[in-house]
Amino acid sequence: MNDQMMITSDNTGVLGALKVLSGKIETIRRPTGADRKSPARTCLDLYLAAQEVGTTIDNGLFWVDPNQGCEADAIEVYCDFTSFSDRVETCVHPTQSKISKEEHTNVYTGAHQWWSNMGSGMPISYEPSKEARVPRADYASQMTFLRLLATRARQTVSYHCKNGQADLKLRGTGESEFDSAHPDFELVSDSCDGSSNWNKAVMQVNTKATARMPIKDIATLDAGNSGQQFGFDIGPVCFS
Repeated sequence: MNDQMMITSDNTGVLGALKVLSGKIETIRRPTGADRKSPARTCLDLYLAAQEVGTTIDNGLFWVDPNQGCEADAIEVYCDFTSFSDRVETCVHPTQSKISKEEHTNVYTGAHQWWSNMGSGMPISYEPSKEARVPRADYASQMTFLRLLATRARQTVSYHCKNGQADLKLRGTGESEFDSAHPDFELVSDSCDGSSNWNKAVMQVNTKATARMPIKDIATLDAGNSGQQFGFDIGPVCFS
């Protein structure tokens, strides 16, 4: 009887703590991904949680925390639940998805030149925008865990060309390279014919070697040629 009286009178102590703990456990079991406080591990976890309760979930932006540490370093990703019948994709957008169309170098070497070595170039990053980053957060580990949790990765790059051909190399993670001779590289379309008009080539890497993704750099053979200009649109890297 005394225990019952104590529990009845405690609306903000033990019972309140248990209620908070119960809610936290439920969030872990069925994350919503709606904000940084309720991240899933991957988009697949969100899909499976929705399936468990018999609901559907639409493609869109969600929060995930692949390294399952403090949710403060969770990242926002695009979840694709519907494009493929056999998988769900967790897609991370690059920090800078567009490289402007211009003459990035006037030095021609006759060999492929990497974008990161040009005057305004830099390695392609996948960290959140500066205003969204948490100080001292290790966002590199989030990408590492996404690679470990996936069996496939794909990414599309569009190359805008003027006075040049689409003879390109893509550098992945760990110095791996993809080009037209690589089995995981596909030239989806190519209208880069060396003319003075702006044209475009689209290429995709689709690989089971997830440790080699995402794309970190791009090289073009024609860089520095007379009148040659180029730019890139870098799509998200999608893990499944």
